[in-house]
Amino acid sequence: MVENDLRVLYLFAMKAMADITGTMLIPPVLVILLRKAYDHLAYEQLIFFISLIAVFILSLLMVVKKVQGYGTEYKKLTDIKPPGSGGSASR
Repeated sequence: MVENDLRVLYLFAMKAMADITGTMLIPPVLVILLRKAYDHLAYEQLIFFISLIAVFILSLLMVVKKVQGYGTEYKKLTDIKPPGSGGSASR
């Protein structure tokens, strides 16, 4: 019976999706929650805006790095040939 390797690819896709989504969503949510820490300052809106921009740029850089890493990992997963395939495309 031919082994189905789609499970490995689905698990990889779910792991990558969860990691990248968390990288994009968690930092802005933390900035919003930390807004209460500097609520009493005179320029709270400016500080909030600057911190959101900084978090956006850092999250963007982290997502790019993670996507590149997942791209190389995906190539490693898909380049592996199953044993007994012989490399021929005959049916």
